[in-house]
Amino acid sequence: MFSQVHDTGLLGVSMPRADRLLYLTLHPVRGLFAQSPILLAGAAGLIAMARTPGWRLEAAVLTAAVATLLVINAGFPIWWGGRSFAARHLVPCTVLLCAPIAFLSPRWRPVLLMLLGLSIVQMAIATATTPIPNDDALTAMLGDPAPLGWTGTSPIWNDA
Repeated sequence: MFSQVHDTGLLGVSMPRADRLLYLTLHPVRGLFAQSPILLAGAAGLIAMARTPGWRLEAAVLTAAVATLLVINAGFPIWWGGRSFAARHLVPCTVLLCAPIAFLSPRWRPVLLMLLGLSIVQMAIATATTPIPNDDALTAMLGDPAPLGWTGTSPIWNDA
């Protein structure tokens, strides 16, 4: 199965698909922002960083890096990265989206604390229990371009 995936496109990566981009970012089962909501603040922080004189180039580089990772993974048939509770190919995005949080104004503090608290709780549960969702539906998608749908919950809360 994996050799067939990697034989298409460039090392398995072809044109990105919008449904995969949604699965990678917002979908409750494995979406980056669903699993670690504090990273939403990082995305907002990129805008604040870009508006800060002297930091525009860094904001552009971080934005380009995150966008590149998202586009490449949205073009990869095994976008979820195998048996893991989150889209594991997006791990570098977690680091890239943390620094821009520092550029958010202090009025964001209550929202940041809420997002950080939820992220910490979810990652603590994931670390303690190692939730692994069933990949049968996702693996079936390799031969069928039909969208996964907006069903399911995070394996952190569902399977832990």
